[in-house]
Amino acid sequence: MVRMTFKIIHLNEERIYIMESTTLIAPDISCEHCQHAIEGAVGTLEGVSQVKVDIRAKVVHIDYDPEIVTLAKIEEVLDDTGYTVAK
Repeated sequence: MVRMTFKIIHLNEERIYIMESTTLIAPDISCEHCQHAIEGAVGTLEGVSQVKVDIRAKVVHIDYDPEIVTLAKIEEVLDDTGYTVAK
């Protein structure tokens, strides 16, 4: 499995936000229905700022705040939606 994680730093007057950007492989992604289901489920999690699904590559790109939501929780939501992350 290839999992890439990057840190993104956002600054505002109140707080420094250190977001993480990761790419997860979900082999069961096959169509636009899969894309909408994943983006809808993961995108509603507090702490997730962006979700993009690449159907052809079968990957999910996610930007999230690790202080609010864990990668394990994101993977759990993906699994509950029917798209298990490759290990």
